[in-house]
Amino acid sequence: MAAAEAIVIGRVQSEEGLSDDPEDPDGISAFRITIDVLENLKGKAPAQLVVMNDNTSSRYAMATGEEHLLFLSQDGNRYWVNACGNSATRHEAEGLLKELRQLLRTKN
Repeated sequence: MAAAEAIVIGRVQSEEGLSDDPEDPDGISAFRITIDVLENLKGKAPAQLVVMNDNTSSRYAMATGEEHLLFLSQDGNRYWVNACGNSATRHEAEGLLKELRQLLRTKN
C-alpha cells in the first residue's frame, strides 16, 4: 500500500495490442489498456487512465469489462501495475478491499 502511487478501483474500457517490435514472434509486444477509474482509494488518478503492459510473463493481465483493484506505480505520465503486488479482480479482492478501506480510514 505504501509503495503504490495510487490505488484505484477501475473498469477496463479497452485493450489494444501493440506491434512495435518486429522481432517479437507473436507480433504483440505490449498492450495499451484504458481504464475508467470508478474510485480513487489513494492518490489522485485521473477519471480515465492508460496502463501500458509489456507482453511478458510478469504483466498483470486484464480483460475488457472487468473491474479491478489496482495498485499503480507511475513513471512520468505513464501508469503501470506491478504484477507482484496486491492487484486483483474486484471480486477476488473483496476481503483485501475491506481491510484496505479500514487502513486508509485510520491513516487519515
